[in-house]
Amino acid sequence: MKKEAGKRIGEMSKEVDKVRVDNEGGENLEGESRVVRVDLGEEETRQLLKEAGKAYHTQVSELLMAAVVKSLREWGGMRRVRIDVEGHGREEIGEGIDLTRTVGWFTSVYPVEIDIESEEKIGEQIKKVKEQLRKAPRNGIGYGLLRYLREDQMGRGLRKKRAEIRYKYLGQLDLALEAEGRFSPAIESVGEDVNEQIEIDDLLEMNIGVIGGRLEVAIIYNEDAHPGKIAVKLARDYREALEEIIAHCMRDDSGGYTPSDFPDSGLTQDALDQLIEEINKMYD
Repeated sequence: MKKEAGKRIGEMSKEVDKVRVDNEGGENLEGESRVVRVDLGEEETRQLLKEAGKAYHTQVSELLMAAVVKSLREWGGMRRVRIDVEGHGREEIGEGIDLTRTVGWFTSVYPVEIDIESEEKIGEQIKKVKEQLRKAPRNGIGYGLLRYLREDQMGRGLRKKRAEIRYKYLGQLDLALEAEGRFSPAIESVGEDVNEQIEIDDLLEMNIGVIGGRLEVAIIYNEDAHPGKIAVKLARDYREALEEIIAHCMRDDSGGYTPSDFPDSGLTQDALDQLIEEINKMYD
């Protein structure tokens, strides 16, 4: 990762709310990174993976992101957040592209900006996050191509838009191991994989995956910027936000559609809500 000259913790941004920083001014070095972990119970994880998405026709990653945004609102008072979404997978990325002679994951990193107001109900927050994420075509893979290959004004503008938070959902990590049958996750540390003096861009990194039937969340933070107890609070806020979202989605009176569910309609969210309300009145 390239070092950005002069980058310091607490550097001001004019576009989005900054990540809460308790000690400003230090360098954001790899060697200062620490990790705090939380997890969900097996039943809540099952609900998240199998049932909760039915309410608002969401993917698991969209509900996880809704919890990220909600917890940042509670933890740091952030109303408008920019998050780098890191995606992995083997999905088709374009018509006419043959993937059969490739191996490994396709990794993409692209920014999303989401507004969340405290007075918004959970259902409205879920809808907003879902729609914002779905604006990125092909899981954002084109963003990296544009950012790093274009040298004109657009390319430079994209490079200036840096997020301080990185979100990564790795999926059900234990499924591949179960299919193989010969391996299980190792609990030992793999050690350091980068130089401790490298300066990094992210003040927070949220790595999420399912292992052993439980959703595990690892929040990587900078010890200089966030004392351990502050990072622990963020982890707890995230778990509480996710539990609240799951409980809400499991209720019989929760649910709704968004414009991306009807991509050819051209409807706004307000117009869609009005149409659904009128249809419901017809059948009452």
